[in-house]
Amino acid sequence: MRNKRRRYWLLLWVLASLAILTGALRWILVPYRIVGSSMAPTLTGEEGGIRPVAGDIVLVNRLAYVFGPCKRWDIVVIRRKEAATSDSLSLENVKRIVGLPGETLSIRDGALHVNGSRVDYPYPHSSLYAVSKEKFGLVPVTLKENEYFLLGDNSYLSADSRRWGPIQREEIQGRVALRLFPLRRFGSVR
Repeated sequence: MRNKRRRYWLLLWVLASLAILTGALRWILVPYRIVGSSMAPTLTGEEGGIRPVAGDIVLVNRLAYVFGPCKRWDIVVIRRKEAATSDSLSLENVKRIVGLPGETLSIRDGALHVNGSRVDYPYPHSSLYAVSKEKFGLVPVTLKENEYFLLGDNSYLSADSRRWGPIQREEIQGRVALRLFPLRRFGSVR
């Protein structure tokens, strides 16, 4: 009788632990479907047409910046406060961090300049072209404490910090950690 009771409590403990772990992981590693082409070719969104193509599905690590700072070139999911009041802008976006607090950024001749020096995108994105457009893409921008400047990899089509201005640290939801789908492109995202 005692053995049955112990097995019962052990099974109950294991199931409760699995439920708690699953819930915690779902909060920490959140799946996100890419919509649109603002991060192409790095991440691709859904496409319509005769043969619809599903967008990439990525895992977003929501604890990435609890233990360390945001870094230049990280791909992040942001939830903009101001977008909640506008019908024309989406609430959540995926973009790349290009400017860090205290830096002055400008876009000239298709290149990003940080504190007056040209900064090239890292391999394999070194050929990406930054388009000077919108309010904050035509003039130099100096970032305050806890402000970041974000660009889409497809800068021709991307609505990003060039339109919205700098993003506050609390608007960054997490770092894109892994591409889950499509399976042929499974792996880390840079």
